[in-house]
Amino acid sequence: MQALIITQTIMMILLIIVIIFLIRQRRVAKFEKRFSYFTLNSNIDSEISISDSFTSDTISLLRNLSNKLIKIPLYKKWSNNFIKYPILSKNAKLNPADYLTLKFILAIYFIIFLLLVDLFRGLNITIVHYLFFFIIVFCLPNIFLLLFNHLRNNVLKNDVTRIIGMFANEIEKNDNLLEIISVIKNEVNGPMVDELSILASDLGNGLTLDEAFYLMYERTHINKLYEIATYLKAITKTTGDKKKAFSYLNERLIAEETNKEENRIYYYLARLISIFFLIIPPIGFALYRIFFADNFTFLTSNFLGIMTLIMFWLIYVLYLLILRFIMDGERL
Repeated sequence: MQALIITQTIMMILLIIVIIFLIRQRRVAKFEKRFSYFTLNSNIDSEISISDSFTSDTISLLRNLSNKLIKIPLYKKWSNNFIKYPILSKNAKLNPADYLTLKFILAIYFIIFLLLVDLFRGLNITIVHYLFFFIIVFCLPNIFLLLFNHLRNNVLKNDVTRIIGMFANEIEKNDNLLEIISVIKNEVNGPMVDELSILASDLGNGLTLDEAFYLMYERTHINKLYEIATYLKAITKTTGDKKKAFSYLNERLIAEETNKEENRIYYYLARLISIFFLIIPPIGFALYRIFFADNFTFLTSNFLGIMTLIMFWLIYVLYLLILRFIMDGERL
């Protein structure tokens, strides 16, 4: 009973703090708007909504916390593992340190929620259970990050042949690579614009063209970019003729696309095989559920069964990723 009273008190205090915070932010927004008439941009109505203000302040608090944690060497080294994801670039709302901090906050919030549920319902959750769920919630954002990065790279993969063709055309008229990249950026859209900006920045920082393309490959893991970087490196060490290099690369990539079109039937057959192997585990699971219903209750009636079920699905996700790598001919 005392635990329930303490929990309710804590929840009420947290609710009051949130309400006061929202009211304060709304008053600040109104105060800024009142004085905006005396500023240079007084003709612009820039009223800030509660949601926008709350989001902005949340990111600001997250950034302040990250700036303190990044001073810890181990934390900084850990956050550097996420630099390879463009969505967590320096110009994005969340940088790698912010992302790592957010993962910890989400995991801690979930553990607090689980603790409150345990106090209310008396689930008798042990420290092992808390640790298990902390790890699950902490790792869950990585799945969405990998999915977003995979979708982004698929879009980039379709643009590689196009930009190499643009390089081959533009380099015949102008041998200034930075100006060529600037022209190409105006003719493309999507994530390729960001990649070209990074490419220009790398060249401006003194990297060679092959090194810049290799870094693009490391960010995207697109095999075409690895081939381009390798060939440009060989040209740099021999003739150094970039015009012939891009002309050759353009012809080679076009030939690969043509060959892919001619063999599309085999490509689709391979995709059908991958889909077949992909649906085998869910079908097997469904059949097991139908014909062995008594055994299935173990997976939903106690915590050990739920953990086993979650482990099965995690293994299935790993199976899916490995299958995807094999079909794409990528390196693990």
